Amino acid sequence: MRVVFDIDGTLCFNGYSIDSVIVRALEQLKKSGHELIFASTRPIRDLLPVVEKIDYDALIGGNGSIISKNGQIQVTRSIKKESYHHILELIQRYQLAYIVDDEWDYSAKVSTEHPIYQQLDPNNLAKNVLITQIV
Repeated sequence: MRVVFDIDGTLCFNGYSIDSVIVRALEQLKKSGHELIFASTRPIRDLLPVVEKIDYDALIGGNGSIISKNGQIQVTRSIKKESYHHILELIQRYQLAYIVDDEWDYSAKVSTEHPIYQQLDPNNLAKNVLITQIV
């Protein structure tokens, strides 16, 4: 059986790790032959540190827009180019804070005090690139 778990607020309550009791229960599911899949609004790179101690089968990130299976990341759904350029225009016009994720890298202009900043690429796996480099 495939078992899909949400991460934040379901398995992870501090934004960084999954309690060892839950990890042991997940290990038992895996040993029983179940396929473990984790899903999140986070991009794949930000899921990796949270699930690193678990033998999982697949990751679903970005609310389903990015998946990782067997270590291969694939974008399944992107924003249309016209919409993306409109969003960029609004960010620039109103000087908005933002985080824009690509397949792996990201572009961010957000306060270090913002709670999401602490979860943004915590293992320094990616690069914070110019927003114009993400297409």
